[in-house]
Amino acid sequence: MNEDSSKFINVIGDWIYYSSGYDDYKLFAMKTNGSGRKKLNNDMSLSVTAIGDRIYYENMDDGMKIYSIKIDGSERKKINDDSSAFINIIDGWIYYRNDSDGNKLYSIKYRWQRTK
Repeated sequence: MNEDSSKFINVIGDWIYYSSGYDDYKLFAMKTNGSGRKKLNNDMSLSVTAIGDRIYYENMDDGMKIYSIKIDGSERKKINDDSSAFINIIDGWIYYRNDSDGNKLYSIKYRWQRTK
């Protein structure tokens, strides 16, 4: 489909969201047919999860804190202040391992808007 050995791949509708190992793990979006590739951020992004109309990721450039952006690359927000190993999101909760606190499991209630 493209030249990127992409990491952390997520699909929502007709779009694939992924972290590109060939471009310093920046986030990209691409249509499922391989067209329309676009860069979404400038952060080194790990553990990428796309849900609703937002993408959540660990920002390696900011000490592995969890960030989110809209699927169009806008509205970038920091979610926590801990060094994190991001685990999962379900039912509005983000679960992560807090590396700043002895690798304890933490959760954060976080709401997002679904795209119509």
